[in-house]
Amino acid sequence: MCRDCLHYYYYESDRLCHTANFLKSKKKRANSKRQTARHFQLNCFLPFVILHAQTPQESSCVACHKLLDGELLALLRQRDLAAPACNDCHGNHGAIPPDVKNISHVCGRCHLNNADLFAKSPHAKAYEEMGLAQCEACHGNHKITEPTDARLDPNSSEFVCANCHEPDSEGWKNGTEMFAILNEMKSKIHTADSLVSRAERAGMEVSEAKFIITSADDELIKARTQIHNYRAAILRERAQTGIGLATQAVDLGRAALTELQFRRKGLAVSMVIIFAVAAALYVKIRRRNREWRSET
Repeated sequence: MCRDCLHYYYYESDRLCHTANFLKSKKKRANSKRQTARHFQLNCFLPFVILHAQTPQESSCVACHKLLDGELLALLRQRDLAAPACNDCHGNHGAIPPDVKNISHVCGRCHLNNADLFAKSPHAKAYEEMGLAQCEACHGNHKITEPTDARLDPNSSEFVCANCHEPDSEGWKNGTEMFAILNEMKSKIHTADSLVSRAERAGMEVSEAKFIITSADDELIKARTQIHNYRAAILRERAQTGIGLATQAVDLGRAALTELQFRRKGLAVSMVIIFAVAAALYVKIRRRNREWRSET
């Protein structure tokens, strides 16, 4: 038995404490029998240490699965406590996590909106019929990288629609249209941010515009989630809110810059008038001085 969280589990104690659970998982998960049997042959002989939760470590799985080392486990080395480890997807003792019928569905435990949108998309049935994994088909599994909009760009090597769809097909056109919608949103937000930043650097009050831009950014995130439904028409409808907010921010930014120009012109005119009055006073004073001297 382990006496505290820093002691090693070795074979004897592990066999006494965990064999029953291990065998239960074998019976409980029919779809993981082969994997369970393979791991059961190890008899848990590999020693491992239970560390504090605040000390993320590489999984002992890489002792055998060395090809995975340096991929997903890099997140753990960065001390990201939210990063998934091997058992988050593959479960413990050879069993996949509870309430998950397939490993390809594990992503939906955290990415709820993405999974729900995909389940309602036309791809869900097609993927099932073709035997394709849901998320892994586009995002991969162990070497998951941050997704970018380039995955919908037909001119990019990352264009994922090309994996299944031919050029000029409906699927290809749908991906291209979704890319155009996201680009329109990003372009509007970028324009608004540029105008508002210029006005802010000039000292104008733009807090309302900045708040609207933040809301538009939130809508862009929602739009990127919406693409998992794979319907450009629905994405276009949902994107209108973000485009409308960005347009509003653009108008406020331009209005602030227009007011800035008006203030600068007013300041210039005021300076000219002040200079003219000062010059007139100077001439008047000089004239009065000459008159006073002539009288004396």
